[in-house]
Amino acid sequence: MPSRLARLLQTIAASIQEMVMLTLRNVVASLATRRSLAIVAAFSVSVMCATGIAAFAGLLPASDHVAMAVTATPFVDMQVDDATSTR
Repeated sequence: MPSRLARLLQTIAASIQEMVMLTLRNVVASLATRRSLAIVAAFSVSVMCATGIAAFAGLLPASDHVAMAVTATPFVDMQVDDATSTR
């Protein structure tokens, strides 16, 4: 039959082991949540960038190449003006 001291030490060891396991489980759960949030954020940014690129390229059904025409015209005009100037 174990002594009272031995039982007390076993109880303390079991409590410490249980606390360590709970702490590890909480840390793993926290890291999993952070990682999943990072994955969702990266996916969201990628989708937004792809949508913006598609809009500027005129690939969206309602865009009708408007963005390309609006942004390309001033650059062409500037180049023509510079080429015909008499500086």
